[in-house]
Amino acid sequence: MISSEILAALLGSAVVASLITALFAKAKSDKDAIVDNIIAERKAWRDRLRDLVSGTERCYRVRDPNGIASIEAQLVVLLNPYDKEDLKIIEALKNIPDGWAQAQLQEFMDRVAYLLKHDWERVKQEATTRTSPQSLGLAAFVVGLIVVVSEWRFGLGSSLQTVQNVAFWLSAVFFFISLFNIRLTRAFSIKKALCWITNKPCREPYRRRDER
Repeated sequence: MISSEILAALLGSAVVASLITALFAKAKSDKDAIVDNIIAERKAWRDRLRDLVSGTERCYRVRDPNGIASIEAQLVVLLNPYDKEDLKIIEALKNIPDGWAQAQLQEFMDRVAYLLKHDWERVKQEATTRTSPQSLGLAAFVVGLIVVVSEWRFGLGSSLQTVQNVAFWLSAVFFFISLFNIRLTRAFSIKKALCWITNKPCREPYRRRDER
């Protein structure tokens, strides 16, 4: 059976280092795949949405309900059927022929603009090669948790106390650094907090122009 001292040495050096290296290697591999394949497809998707907005504006000018219905059929397969904001885009489009009001057209165009802006921010985030402070903080926090669980499971006592303290302090430092990049918004939500922790762009909810 491996002694506590040997196990502590392994966890405190090679195993922890290998874990961190593997995590960042996996993240880099995933990012390379995204840059090479998915981003190009998403550009074509955004271009298609812009074309549909232009087509909607033409149908609005000539009061063409059949054209709106055709655009709706194309839009449905381009959006996420489980996303509430995406479903509201479709509802905004369907409302245009009800009164052919400028405000209805404007809401539809603005909702699509919100979606396009969110996707563009997501593409920029995924394409960057810079490791965020949040990612470093999460990695350090995970290492600290592994040490805590190892001490509890294998009864190592305080053998890894230094590693644990350093990991948690690094986690706190990296998250503190990331606070300087926060963009203050009007409302706080759990979703926004999770997006910040995971360093993902958070999709802003739609607001009318007179509310912005």
